[in-house]
Amino acid sequence: MEDQNSRRAWLEVGQVEAAVYLTDLKRLRVLEPFFGEARSVTEAARQLGMKPNSLLYHVRRLLALGLLLVAAEEKRPGRSIRRYRVSADKFFVPVEATSARTAEELLARWERRLQDHLITSALLASPGASGPWGLLVGQDDRGLLRVTRVTRAGQSLLGLDPDQSATLLGWYTGLYLDFADAKAFQGELHDLILRYWKRGGGQQYALRVALAPLLGGDLPPLLNV
Repeated sequence: MEDQNSRRAWLEVGQVEAAVYLTDLKRLRVLEPFFGEARSVTEAARQLGMKPNSLLYHVRRLLALGLLLVAAEEKRPGRSIRRYRVSADKFFVPVEATSARTAEELLARWERRLQDHLITSALLASPGASGPWGLLVGQDDRGLLRVTRVTRAGQSLLGLDPDQSATLLGWYTGLYLDFADAKAFQGELHDLILRYWKRGGGQQYALRVALAPLLGGDLPPLLNV
């Protein structure tokens, strides 16, 4: 039933409500099952752990907004079963289609939800997380500031011991690199992430990596872990 001409490889989204579904993590989640494979509401709801009737509301809105299409319809006595998939392989959401005033505001909104969840998860998984802890401020062996998360007894919350949870949360503003080294570092980090991404595994992790030249800032050279 699916009209291949109606499903596009790339679709620019102009409606604000459609942009909300694509830039809000909770709303985006309900669209996820319909990428790559056509699914019924019941199948998608099972994958998401939702009630079919709750998901059906979103499916109807997504159809009206042009983000979903009916890919197939199985006729049977009573009610036929429809299977849906996204109307494009990729969606482009320009900043002006959102309620954000600037690209910085849009990115900050996106980052804030992810960052809050990451911080909470990392702290809960850290050794000694249930006890009193704080920030230990000092210098590293180069004389640069080092701020470390520790318990009151001085136990590090990095979790680097073999039997502790794999957590890493920090800022490194004292990284000085020539352009060639910065590009090499960028490429190696990218390749390393992809290598482990392709492996798969039993536990879902969140990883946040950022690298940018500090322009016009007044941050001190800092190792904050």
